[in-house]
Amino acid sequence: MNNLSSYALITGGSSGIGYQFARELAKKKYNLIIVSNEDLKNQEVCLTLSQEFHIQAIPFFIDLTGPESAEILFNFCIEQQLDVDILINNAGMFFFKEIPDTSPEMVSKILMLHIVTSTLLSTYFSNYMRKKKSGHILFISSITAWMSYPGISLYGATKGYLRQFARSLRYEMKDYHVNISVVCPSAIDTNLYNLSKKQRSIALRTGVMMCPQALAKKSLSAMFKKRFLYIPGFLAKVSVCFVLFVPPFVIQRIKRYMWKKLKINGNH
Repeated sequence: MNNLSSYALITGGSSGIGYQFARELAKKKYNLIIVSNEDLKNQEVCLTLSQEFHIQAIPFFIDLTGPESAEILFNFCIEQQLDVDILINNAGMFFFKEIPDTSPEMVSKILMLHIVTSTLLSTYFSNYMRKKKSGHILFISSITAWMSYPGISLYGATKGYLRQFARSLRYEMKDYHVNISVVCPSAIDTNLYNLSKKQRSIALRTGVMMCPQALAKKSLSAMFKKRFLYIPGFLAKVSVCFVLFVPPFVIQRIKRYMWKKLKINGNH
């Protein structure tokens, strides 16, 4: 397939991990549809990538927590005759807060963004890809899909849903040559954790964190090889094995201890 006639649609593509996915795909000469709720940044990113890599980059400004956002976005692609060959469900939100302290509005937003919009986008585009018998859908889940933890209950639960949904969708699309992949990273070196440069440097050297550029590159490599699950980093893989084989009561005691420490330090 000539990538110059194909588009990759990336939700949350104007910053962070999504931006790195956009850069890697632009290097491969895919045209881009960059979707986010940052209008000005969207336009700046598209201009930069189109000039640097000589591809077409289309900004699409929308709040993906809206109930009709998936339909609006899909209809735009159809009306503009944009052949979406790659859908990356990357947009997400993250916060530390116990459930009783979380506003109903925040609960609704994270459920809409992680579950409803991602599911609807995958429904629309899997049908489109099934008809043309080609395409990739990549879900950005998390190591928390296996490791529920106090303070990020909603985040872990919704990421767990994405992993399970992706597996089922993969079975359904297999006969139509549409690949479904899911990535479950642990901590990524972004501004999310408010760490100092020294702390981030140590985390990167020890493998606790992974740089977003490496994550994007390796994730796309796994996707193009049609792997279903990619867990980047040795420590992340060890963590999953730990959760699967260590008795639940041991894990719960560790979680309670760490959560108490966080609460004492005022970090939740």
